[in-house]
Order: sequence, then C-alpha cells, then structure tokens
Amino acid sequence: MLLFNEDSDLLFICIKAYNLVVCKYRHICTKVKFSRE
Repeated sequence: MLLFNEDSDLLFICIKAYNLVVCKYRHICTKVKFSRE
C-alpha cells in the first residue's frame, strides 16, 4: 500500500509538471499569435 501511495504521488507530480509545461507552451503560442496579428 505504501508503494502504491508513492507511485500515486509520483504520477501526480508528473501530471502537474506536464500540465505546467503545456500551459507555458500554450502561453508562448498565444503570445506569438498576438504578436503576429
């Protein structure tokens, strides 16, 4: 059960980090779109 909890935390951290990267990437994309227009 302890291992399962650790895996869940790791997965949560990975998802959080992935979402952060995606958000930053989208933000940069929107910035580029706005500067083009």
